Amino acid sequence: MPRNPLSRQREQLRAIEAAEETKLNDLIVVAEAESVVGGARFAELDAESKAARRRLSAARGRLTRARRDGSAQKIAAAHAAVRAADADAGRVAAAALDEMHQLIRARLGTLRAMSDQIDVSWAAQAAVIDTYRRPPGSPERPA
Repeated sequence: MPRNPLSRQREQLRAIEAAEETKLNDLIVVAEAESVVGGARFAELDAESKAARRRLSAARGRLTRARRDGSAQKIAAAHAAVRAADADAGRVAAAALDEMHQLIRARLGTLRAMSDQIDVSWAAQAAVIDTYRRPPGSPERPA
């Protein structure tokens, strides 16, 4: 028994809907993975930055002790250590912020793609639903 054209149309639209839903699901998986990996990396970068700030604080503490001691040689060495620790903390913070921005930009790109795919997926779903709302041969609904 030949199938009616509307049934064939629905099958084709359901196949398109399923393919678009699969694309959306794939993007959701990627977004979740980026969230987990990105969150872990953010924590690592934060720990590295805090460690660099602790080293700077320790160097400042040694400078304070050197000043109390009064030895010019110890004070000079402590000043050099503070400058080095300060430069290191600045480099670590700048690198961490740069990497964090890269992670955020990548995540936003994935979320943008996911949002676009939601629109496509919903449109495919609406096309299937419309075949049930419109009797065969009727004009398409107004946009």
